Amino acid sequence: MRHAKAGRLSSPSIENVAAYIYVLLSASGYQERFTVALERPGLRLPLTADSALWIEAVAASRKLLWLHTYAERLVDPADGRLARVPDVEGVGCGRPVNRLPEAMSEIAHEAENGALTIGDGQVGGVRADVWAYSVSGMQVMTK
Repeated sequence: MRHAKAGRLSSPSIENVAAYIYVLLSASGYQERFTVALERPGLRLPLTADSALWIEAVAASRKLLWLHTYAERLVDPADGRLARVPDVEGVGCGRPVNRLPEAMSEIAHEAENGALTIGDGQVGGVRADVWAYSVSGMQVMTK
């Protein structure tokens, strides 16, 4: 099974190429390494010739894409990615979001209790490192 899985991940399918690009562009090392080059418009997409690195990147990213699409994409029960994202202990919905925020001031995080307020809703159990997570200098939670 391990060999079959590696074969699936090493193939240049649309999903695997998208997964590779997703994980590469979201890595902090990418922004650090290409800081000067990224000052000019346009993406720089280095492709690895190392098949083991490709497989590792694609596998990690397929899980991220599964999570980030709320299990609507890349479902694979054999790899533990079911058709529903599992509940996370300590994280819960205090109040559902019925009205999206109109201003950044309507998105706030309380570090002491992990409460994240989004418009008129609230989610509990959001760690400080999750709140601070950024991609290319953009704080994801505020977007």
